[in-house]
Amino acid sequence: MKKYDFIIENYSKQKLFSSFLPGIAGKHGIPLWVFYVNRGQCIASFGIENKANSILEFKPATQSYTDTPLKGFRTFIKVNSKYYEPFSELNNFKKIMKISKNNLEIEEINEELGLIVRVIYFVLPNEDFAALVRRLEIENTDENEKHLEVIDGLPEVIPYGVSNGVYKEMGNTARAWMHVYNYEKKIPFFSVRTTIGDLEIVEEINNGYFYFASSENELIDVVYDKNVLFDNLTSLQEAIVFKNGGVKEVLSRKQYDENLLPSAFGVLETNLKDKVVVNSMIGFSKEKELINNRIETLKKDEYILLKKQEADMIVEEIVSDILTKTSNELFNKYCEQNYLDNVLRGGYPLVFNNKNGKIVYHIYSRKHGDLERDYNFFVIEANKYSQGNGNFRDVVQNRRNDVIFHPEIEDFNLSMFMNLIQADGNNPLVVKGTRFKFEGDPSILSDLNDELKEFILNNYFTPGEVLERLKNKDIDEDEFISKILYHSSQHEQAEFGEGYWIDHWTYLMDLVETYKEIYPDKLEKTLFEKYEYKTFDSHAYVKPRKEKYKFYKGKVRQIASVGESHEKLRIIQERGHNYLTDKDGNIYKSNMFEKLLMLAINKFATLDPYGMGLEMEANKPGWNDALNGLPALFGSGMSETFELKRLLSFMYEELKKYDGSIEIFEELYEFIEKINLELDRYFKENDQFKYWDNVSNAKEDYRSKVFFNITGRKRKISKNELLDVFEKMLKKIDEGIKKAKEYGKGVYPTFFTYELVDYEVKDNVIIPKKFEVNVLPYFLEGIVRAFKVIDTDEKKKLYSFVKKSDIYDKKLKMYKTSESILNQPYSIGRIRAFTPGWLENESVFMHMEFKYLLELIKSNMIEEFYEDIKTALPPYMDYKVYGRSILENSSFIVSSANSNLTLHGQGFYARLSGSTAEFLSMWKHIFIGDKLFTIEDGELTFTFNPKLSKEFYENGVIEFKLFSRTLVKYVNPHLKEKIGKIEVFENGTKYEIIGNKIKGELAHKLRNKEIDEIICYFE
Repeated sequence: MKKYDFIIENYSKQKLFSSFLPGIAGKHGIPLWVFYVNRGQCIASFGIENKANSILEFKPATQSYTDTPLKGFRTFIKVNSKYYEPFSELNNFKKIMKISKNNLEIEEINEELGLIVRVIYFVLPNEDFAALVRRLEIENTDENEKHLEVIDGLPEVIPYGVSNGVYKEMGNTARAWMHVYNYEKKIPFFSVRTTIGDLEIVEEINNGYFYFASSENELIDVVYDKNVLFDNLTSLQEAIVFKNGGVKEVLSRKQYDENLLPSAFGVLETNLKDKVVVNSMIGFSKEKELINNRIETLKKDEYILLKKQEADMIVEEIVSDILTKTSNELFNKYCEQNYLDNVLRGGYPLVFNNKNGKIVYHIYSRKHGDLERDYNFFVIEANKYSQGNGNFRDVVQNRRNDVIFHPEIEDFNLSMFMNLIQADGNNPLVVKGTRFKFEGDPSILSDLNDELKEFILNNYFTPGEVLERLKNKDIDEDEFISKILYHSSQHEQAEFGEGYWIDHWTYLMDLVETYKEIYPDKLEKTLFEKYEYKTFDSHAYVKPRKEKYKFYKGKVRQIASVGESHEKLRIIQERGHNYLTDKDGNIYKSNMFEKLLMLAINKFATLDPYGMGLEMEANKPGWNDALNGLPALFGSGMSETFELKRLLSFMYEELKKYDGSIEIFEELYEFIEKINLELDRYFKENDQFKYWDNVSNAKEDYRSKVFFNITGRKRKISKNELLDVFEKMLKKIDEGIKKAKEYGKGVYPTFFTYELVDYEVKDNVIIPKKFEVNVLPYFLEGIVRAFKVIDTDEKKKLYSFVKKSDIYDKKLKMYKTSESILNQPYSIGRIRAFTPGWLENESVFMHMEFKYLLELIKSNMIEEFYEDIKTALPPYMDYKVYGRSILENSSFIVSSANSNLTLHGQGFYARLSGSTAEFLSMWKHIFIGDKLFTIEDGELTFTFNPKLSKEFYENGVIEFKLFSRTLVKYVNPHLKEKIGKIEVFENGTKYEIIGNKIKGELAHKLRNKEIDEIICYFE
């Protein structure tokens, strides 16, 4: 376990799983995406930027498990004329998979031939081109020198310019464009001659995929036409030509360089005494000369070994932020893997100085698309300083703990995601990262070539796009980018995508709370005094009820609830930005409190006809995407109601402490006035339907007013007046929560659907009169969210209920998404069509289960928490049941509700999910405590209040890194509960503190990452 993170013996006979290399090539590298499975030689697919640009065809997991042994990497060996294919499923030699964070190694031991065959894969770091490096080692295990013939590589390479989709649907036709060149230098390039298609504009293609192989620092021969290897054996089961005639026969045959799907094999004939190594690279380069000119370096074994070490170090440096040393080595490594995978969804923050303060830029992020999530279109920018795409909910939740590990980013994430909230309370789905606009003096760019200068001056850009055009390779790239960004403004990039989910906004409060934990002394200023927040503006809108209430098969349904305005889209395109403007075209800017108020009022006005859940008013449900039928059934969710209470309670408490005045744009002011009026009327008349109808009208009126622009006029609202409105809103929410609990027979439901049982039709418009509610079975989600706003006694009762209910999988001792939903109609969504125990239908969805575990430790239910993690966290699981590395999360685990007993407890959908964010929050509570920084007696105060298991101590000591900088050591030989003394080390000076708090100047230094080490002594 020291050299490798996890080892799987006889991997090709174990349960099927897929995973991936992280695609991290360093700040100055060009990443590849690489997926692998535990069959054959593992690499199932890889390529550049997205799955459209596959070098090895992207296929869903089910196909990859079958095809990888034949169409993935292959090695054919003749030892003293005896033919042998290592890693073939047709042999029974011992096979070992060794998984590390940034590389993969497989090994086969052939005692009959006296060989160990080893293959190592990693992505090449910090180069101007992208490559998957493959290192083949053939080791002699006896004293007899052997005559060795080797052919190693890929049977099929999709040439550059042939998209994965084109290849699947018309790969035969696409052969006409394909050709191989540069092979005379033993470095074949694979490309098409021109763009493919019946197009008016035809462009020549100069980019390409390349391949080469070397041994003993020299290039070896290459087979780019697989027919000289397999002849007519199209099944590819054996390299029949090589088997019968050896290397000489293969190389004697004519290879064709066009009109065929090429291959990429290195060919070697030598004598094996101790060990033979074949290094190969396959990847992408913008020009062949880049590889040709570097080949004298690239072909050397020393270079490959140093690059592997460098690749490993890049990732080890990232995960060193969460250095954790307990008695449980598996748990320690699991912490690191979670941190890495969290980075892959949320990005790793880099901080740059800027003329207006600082800029934070996230690299390495990507959407969670893989062989099992074959439906997602991920993007990994094929440039240096690479960033990728993501969905709003995914990115915001996986950045929850950014400020915990990197305090220096301050309120960047808050600003970014607050800016993406729209005037109607919704948000765009697709988040594309950020781009920059140069705003400095053009003379700063005088030393640059004209093409680059023009690009920087006239475009929004990423650092990678700038470096791509930088011709002077002697320039320090980090210094150059820092200089450009210093004079640039940063802009969020997002787009509507599809529909509006009702839960995305709920993760904003997580950002607010973690920011408050680090900067309690700056929260008031950030909330009320910083007028830099913008409002995302979209051409998509939620239709009023009269447009979306439709007849479907004799019943009224809520259908096609989101519209798109071509006129608004034109306006946005003409003005060149996606931000709300006033009537004069100026971007409207507000403080964060106003943004939160705008959000809260919109969501409050979306309470369902019974005042319980938040309506699924815009085509999409909440976290549980598979309940996609609920919006049509007038569905609503209690989870979001609990989150709304959390938001309003926060705003209420912060407003009470604030002494200044509140100003808001007049349309929002008028909306609040109408809400207040309807609340007063409701508390007098107690007519819930009338209240809902009137508030819905007010919401629709407000949204129509702000759709194109706002007046820009401000209205003052007194602190006491707004506090009074908050109190009424909270009272109304509490009433709805109480009612929901009654419908849930003492337990909070998560979802409702409604049937419109009384209505009238006037001028083809359906006017609602009365709804009847239907309560869905219990889901874990609503209970998890309730934990955030209920008291301790109720939490313990809920915990007891869940343990006894069918939400708890008593066989696996894990928590499922819900009870059985088999009594529900198919109309609730695809979830009902899924097999029980699979995907969202009654499986153990790790993200939601982890949310529940987090609430337990936050609620100081410590015994319950540590009891549950022993069966819920992968490092405590049995690998043979879990079916993949127990250092990695899955998206879901098949529960015992599934009919296939052999699948129970097995994890599916690798790694990237919100579970990593939940675990990092657990890690914070376990090792540090509930609240990090607070203000006590006017002083910034840091408190250590860990919730540790005594099992974690190794010889009375636990170590971890705080703020990715300060080494913290807990010394507790007698396993006591409280910290009695702290020693703080800063730049050679030791400070001794009685108790568990660090105050004043030292607390500021700790937050500024100036403290080297802290030792806490328990007594």
